[in-house]
Amino acid sequence: MGKRLRVEHLGIDAAREASSAKNVKDVQYTPNSLKEPLGDPKEGEHDDKPHVGGNRYAGGVGGRETVGLGGRGGYKRLYKGGDIKQLPETAKRLVPEEIKEKAREMARQELQRRLEELDMSATEAKGYGELLKATQAHMLSLFDLLEHLAAKEEERVWVKRQTDGELDDSRLTEGITGEATVYKRRMMEKPEIGRPQIKPKRIRFIFDLSASMYRFQYDGRLQRSLEAAVMLMETFDRLSRKDKYIWDMYGHSGDEPLIPLVTAEQPPTEVKERWKVTEKMCMIPQYCFAGDNTGVDEVAKSEADDWFVITITDANFGRYQITPEEISKAMRRHSKVHTALICIGEGASTPWITKNLPGMAFQVKDTIDIPLVLRSILIAMVE
Repeated sequence: MGKRLRVEHLGIDAAREASSAKNVKDVQYTPNSLKEPLGDPKEGEHDDKPHVGGNRYAGGVGGRETVGLGGRGGYKRLYKGGDIKQLPETAKRLVPEEIKEKAREMARQELQRRLEELDMSATEAKGYGELLKATQAHMLSLFDLLEHLAAKEEERVWVKRQTDGELDDSRLTEGITGEATVYKRRMMEKPEIGRPQIKPKRIRFIFDLSASMYRFQYDGRLQRSLEAAVMLMETFDRLSRKDKYIWDMYGHSGDEPLIPLVTAEQPPTEVKERWKVTEKMCMIPQYCFAGDNTGVDEVAKSEADDWFVITITDANFGRYQITPEEISKAMRRHSKVHTALICIGEGASTPWITKNLPGMAFQVKDTIDIPLVLRSILIAMVE
């Protein structure tokens, strides 16, 4: 059974019942043109007016072929504000496979081009600074925790004064006088208080970068995820002993189960590199297709003092027919790995999540609390 991270007294639900998405509606919409054949995916014309349906303008809602939200046959998402008109899933399933493949290929090519073009301007530096400022307080307390975290591992040592085992040469005199405790044995011993950590702690953070993170970003879920990522990157970079932790960050989307954001071998040491991580997190939800995947097997293979996998997701489990049993099985896959699931979006109001995963799943109704909950989970590592 997977280990639980008990995080008590967060008071999140009691403190923040209201969602920040009060002024934006997300309604199902069936256009008159639903039966018209689809053409090839395209960008569409850009203007500043809201558009509903149709296939001429970019950034509209409930349209077809062009980039936008809630439509069908497009190759990426583009949101320009206003109420979201969401086509039913049955309508989206009618999109011909050749159109889907063209859209996927266009998305792959444009995403690759934009990732290659990343460079940091003064405006972008200011934007990164805002992300950093938003979690400054959490970052400072997280730094203090990780900087002084004591070792948890047990060490195999020689334990003396045993009545059986291997003869202890240093106690031969006692053996001559008839004392029985002249043997030593290899045994597991808890670390002494303050003893330096021997093996690193292995931590993986998984961020939801699926389509819904962009589609429903009006409630701040994508922005808060970026802030949490910045808090983690900045904190680990400032630690005096970086060998105490092997950490990485991955995204997951409908297209890929594990998308590298920060690798354990090359953590971002420059501000520009960390900014590129946040830009990548912004881009991927625009281009990926629907679906949710995740995985934790690689973490369990590491030689470590402790193992942790923490996932942030908007938990659209019902939409993709993911059952409570499947989630529970995935989180309990390795008995030695601590797992935690931070549920935002739909998951913040899904009753079975905390019921089926007590002490492992945490519902966050207001996304501003993501860094707070994440920090609290990490604090629980020392308990």
